[in-house]
Amino acid sequence: MTAAMLVIGAIFEADLLENQYGFRPKVDAKMAVRRVFWHIRDHRRSEIVDADLRDYFTSIPHAPLMKCLTRRIADGRLLSKAG
Repeated sequence: MTAAMLVIGAIFEADLLENQYGFRPKVDAKMAVRRVFWHIRDHRRSEIVDADLRDYFTSIPHAPLMKCLTRRIADGRLLSKAG
């Protein structure tokens, strides 16, 4: 599982933007808060967006998620473990 996570994580990590902080290696919530503070202090931003994605991962539609994964992962054995 760890080996698969390392390989798959690297594949999808390449697609993420630098300002996406959730569940990523080498970034954390404190870094996201610092980024917000930087926008407020240095760029005089006044809009704040708060989002709570509680239980989001338990509600992702499974079929569309698997379709997305099959576009990037060719190993059917690995996909069968996810499905």
